[in-house]
Amino acid sequence: MKYVDTHNHELLDSTETPFLPANRNVSDFTKERAEQLKDAGLATVDVCRILEQESGGRHMADFT
Repeated sequence: MKYVDTHNHELLDSTETPFLPANRNVSDFTKERAEQLKDAGLATVDVCRILEQESGGRHMADFT
């Protein structure tokens, strides 16, 4: 096997790495709250907006 130290694509910027599947985290509380909101009939986009507001803004949300 040969090791190749080049990539066929650009590497992600450090501001983009939280969006990689391996780096995504959602607290149990947020999962439960999202499920409650969905069960109440809210659309996914509205659930996300509410969770962002409840956490103090998009930059403070514990989900990506």
